[in-house]
Amino acid sequence: MVAVLVRLKLALLRNTLTRSVWALVGLVLGGLYALGLVAAAYAGFVALRLSGSPELVSGVTVIGFSAVTLGWVLFSVLVSGIDETLSPARFALLPLSARRLQPGLFAAGLLGLPGLATTVVALGLVVVWSRSVGTAVAALVAVVLGVATCFLLSRLVTAALAELLSTRRFRDIAVVVLALSGAGIGIGVNVVADSFATGTSWTGLLGRVTDVVGWTPLGWAWALPAAVAEGAWLGAAARLLLAVGLVVLAWIGWGHFLQVRLTSPLEGQSGSGKVRGGAAVDRWFGATPRGAVAARSLRYWRRDPRHLANLAALVVLPVLVVVMQLTQDAPNELVVVFSPLLVAFLLGSVLAMELAYDGSALALHIHTGLRGSDDRLGRLMAAGTLVVPALVVISVACVAIAGRWDLLLAVLSMTLGAAVVIAGVSSWISVFWPGHAPPPGANPFGKGSSGGFEALLSFTVVTGISFVASLPVLAAGIGSLWIGWLQWVALLLAVGIGGVALWLGVRVGGRALDRRWPEVLRSVTALDA
Repeated sequence: MVAVLVRLKLALLRNTLTRSVWALVGLVLGGLYALGLVAAAYAGFVALRLSGSPELVSGVTVIGFSAVTLGWVLFSVLVSGIDETLSPARFALLPLSARRLQPGLFAAGLLGLPGLATTVVALGLVVVWSRSVGTAVAALVAVVLGVATCFLLSRLVTAALAELLSTRRFRDIAVVVLALSGAGIGIGVNVVADSFATGTSWTGLLGRVTDVVGWTPLGWAWALPAAVAEGAWLGAAARLLLAVGLVVLAWIGWGHFLQVRLTSPLEGQSGSGKVRGGAAVDRWFGATPRGAVAARSLRYWRRDPRHLANLAALVVLPVLVVVMQLTQDAPNELVVVFSPLLVAFLLGSVLAMELAYDGSALALHIHTGLRGSDDRLGRLMAAGTLVVPALVVISVACVAIAGRWDLLLAVLSMTLGAAVVIAGVSSWISVFWPGHAPPPGANPFGKGSSGGFEALLSFTVVTGISFVASLPVLAAGIGSLWIGWLQWVALLLAVGIGGVALWLGVRVGGRALDRRWPEVLRSVTALDA
């Protein structure tokens, strides 16, 4: 069974790559990027091996790899699993028990990108502790137990919370928590960097944190070679027994919940079935083809976790920038004032994925003979209903925090002008590179969530063209720092250039979509087959 599941995993990967050239190109580029990260990690391991003190080596390895273990658990909970290729629900109709499936699912799961990356980087622990045979052997044992702990704990937690994770309310909360976690990590890194820059001593704190983390379930395995290096044989034996016991218990617990999933597969809960405010939305956009597209898209923006994840990322970015500036001794008020521009330029990555989020449902537009211009305009109407008020609120808040009300008009002109230009350019470019997305109801951060290399290329082109087109608006807005009346010039340019970009995006993008409906449908459904 292990060999069968491993071959199935590899076959699914091979079929994905042969079906989409963009997936193959993205895998190659992603592999090169991963190799660069691994090379950097191993360079750090070698440096620790050659010149690091035992205390520093212990602190870096125990805390670092314990954080990796925690990351496996947290991200598995927040995003409902990283890889759903061999989901237990797919085997529910087969006469297979959890005991037969577990070894194969374990081996196949480690063949995914997170598993391979964790294993390769974890083997660096052997390099760091290769000063003696005893520590090297202990490090090798730690790698086996540590990687197994990462995988099994993540599977155990997600299996135990499977019913809760299937609800839309929890996924909505998870998106917010993930966004806030990202902001917290960024702020924490900034504070630590400032502390190092001011000469704060972390030696004593590092030792204390290492001692605490090494006696938690996250660090039992990873602290094993450090205990051997210190000659603390009793502590090393205790950690070994605890780490082995944790792996065994996690394996048993995962098997229990896996058996439950095989006999009682979960179904996603969609709520009460009532559509609140549905009639109001339909009246607001009107009984036209573009109005129908806008009303449907607006409902998706509210209910689809994939859209919610995008909104959370857009909102948390200026918050992160502002908070990081406020933690500085001398914050730069202009960085705070103009931070909403980052949201405007990242908007391209969201709008460029609109077609991909529909997946196979896009066929409805083709079958009903919907014009491409109505599709383009309807989606922009829905996005504008949410994004424009959000950009106004964020801009006003940033200006208020910085106390630069004299720049409010310039900030609004630059932010909204750039956003409208990007919306128009995205309406055209996304027809050629729509990207890929997880199917509706699936993990919003899972396979295909970022759209792959195709979406990356689309975002790059959209951002580049939009930046060039927005240069007059940006130049006038920045010039208003010295010449106040240029704010009004920025406003006029934003209206003019933005209006032209929006009109061209809808018209040109709509005509291109009329010609490319079959190609677009094939592209956005490539990962569903």
